[in-house]
Amino acid sequence: MTKYIPAFSAVITMVLLFSSSASSSDKDQKDFVCEQANNVRFISVEYLDPPNAVPCRVLYEKPQEKSIQYPWSAKNQAGYCEEKAKFLAEKLSGLGVICNETEDKSDLEKSDT
Repeated sequence: MTKYIPAFSAVITMVLLFSSSASSSDKDQKDFVCEQANNVRFISVEYLDPPNAVPCRVLYEKPQEKSIQYPWSAKNQAGYCEEKAKFLAEKLSGLGVICNETEDKSDLEKSDT
């Protein structure tokens, strides 16, 4: 019986590591403020069941046009929305738009004022 205890401990440790990394991805979330001339764009990830990483969706906001879009969403794949938000910011940057990464939504709101 004692020979199974180390293996059981290893399994418990792995489960805890994976579950904490999946649910803490919103702490690592990056939002983006993208600007070109007088146009500002906001890119962020919305978590629909916090603190869980999924379901989520990518929010793409164009305030001057009063437009909000959700180009991507995920029900089961943690990290998908964060990857797509970064992809969109990189795509806009490639088109000459200046995108800056922010740590949280309060940074987005400050830059809008």
